[in-house]
Amino acid sequence: MINQDSNTYVNGIGYDIDIDLTAKLQLERIEFYTENLANSSVLELGVGDGVMLSKLEGYCSRLLAIDADETLLSNYCSKNPESKIDFKSCYFENFDTDECFDVIHMGFILEHVENPRILITKFLKYLKPSGKLFISVPNAESLHRRIGFYAGLLESVYKFSETDIKVGHVRYYDKKTLIQDIENGGGKVIALEGLFLKAITTSQIEKLNLSRDVLMAFSKVGLEYPELSNSLFAVVQKKG
Repeated sequence: MINQDSNTYVNGIGYDIDIDLTAKLQLERIEFYTENLANSSVLELGVGDGVMLSKLEGYCSRLLAIDADETLLSNYCSKNPESKIDFKSCYFENFDTDECFDVIHMGFILEHVENPRILITKFLKYLKPSGKLFISVPNAESLHRRIGFYAGLLESVYKFSETDIKVGHVRYYDKKTLIQDIENGGGKVIALEGLFLKAITTSQIEKLNLSRDVLMAFSKVGLEYPELSNSLFAVVQKKG
């Protein structure tokens, strides 16, 4: 169960460049690793700011999104009145269904929950034998956080910012701890990539007024350097 300030998502958390680029890249990578996304059933955990959800809608034959936060559900529906997404209002821990999915996406969920390993185990049950679970999390050891630490701006790369606290983060991941949680939850990591390689803060990037092509290049370079990227992206299958 997640303790967060819903209004932070509704009003915007101030990382528009990161959010948009990361959502776009997540969708591209899901499509890359999914044989036929257009004919796939997708289970999306969480609504958040709605950016990823709105990008994913229309790319698959069935999309079910679950979230216990009525404010976020209402906000998404009011902004997207034509949406055909099926919504289920419940905590992730209480979700249950007889349906299995081709794709399950946990986009920036595990850093919020009390026991990520239990959540991974639970949702692997709803994955088809050939299906894939996609997990994205913030990376504590990203290049810009490492630089911030050595510049004396961060006491530790694992230290929470005010925004982290508002949106309900309870942990920061690195490459090692993410793989450990996935494997201990019963999953097998078949690929681990990075999302958005950046050396400076978002506000500093905005001041540079970089072109969209350059920003996307930073995103794509990050695929090969997960340990330095802003976020980690894991492609997971059931063991065995």
